[in-house]
Amino acid sequence: MTRDRVGGVPLDGGPFDLAQLARQTQGDGALQAELMVLFANQLGEFRDALADGDAARRCEIVHAVKGSARSLGAVDLADSAADLEAHPADEDRLRFLMLQIDKVRSYVRDLQR
Repeated sequence: MTRDRVGGVPLDGGPFDLAQLARQTQGDGALQAELMVLFANQLGEFRDALADGDAARRCEIVHAVKGSARSLGAVDLADSAADLEAHPADEDRLRFLMLQIDKVRSYVRDLQR
């Protein structure tokens, strides 16, 4: 029998760097899963605000996404947020960030099944 989950989190990690996430949670798999769910919920709120926000608000949101994503090991999402933070008026970068947000949220939703 192979072990493909730790504390409910798949070993492949999807969009998360599990080594980074483990460092942040001292290896507590249940806490990792809980943090991913909370983060995914927060990303839903951020996504809505990004779509409706002006440039200044967009920068605030993107900065928050970047920091949270980095601390949880969602590296691609953090990099996309940093890119948009440097170019807040770029709609292509915004669309790409939205795709990264959707990817993380979808992964976490699948974990909950």
